Amino acid sequence: MTDKMADFCSPDPKQDMKNRDPYEVNSHVKILFHDVIAEPKGLHTCDFIWDTVMCCYDCSFVACYNIFAVCCGCCLACEYGVEFACMAFAHVWYISPFAKCLDLIIWPCRCCYSLCVRCAIDPWFESCGYVFSAFEEEGRNEMRWN
Repeated sequence: MTDKMADFCSPDPKQDMKNRDPYEVNSHVKILFHDVIAEPKGLHTCDFIWDTVMCCYDCSFVACYNIFAVCCGCCLACEYGVEFACMAFAHVWYISPFAKCLDLIIWPCRCCYSLCVRCAIDPWFESCGYVFSAFEEEGRNEMRWN
């Protein structure tokens, strides 16, 4: 493996290994024991049972999550990497140039439409505004609910 490839594959020393969701993308995922299981007042099991249940939940949750991460995590990460690379490629090489091309093609139509609106419709709405501004309601500043 070349030095460049080794640098690319090595973990970033600036990466925070404790906070793996710095932008809180998955802040809605609340699946700790106390977020899922809770006993209301008057329905409490003995402390030994509660501690044992909590330990069973935590151990099985961590074990299953790690097994799933080992089995599927790398494959899913590769798939998402390819998917987002394809989307970025499409945006850079297809969508953005097409949008610019469409903008240039539609520009004369936009100018004609704007001219028609300013010449035909704007004066009509301006005249209506002058007509209705002549009417003044008595007690305009007072709020009446009757």
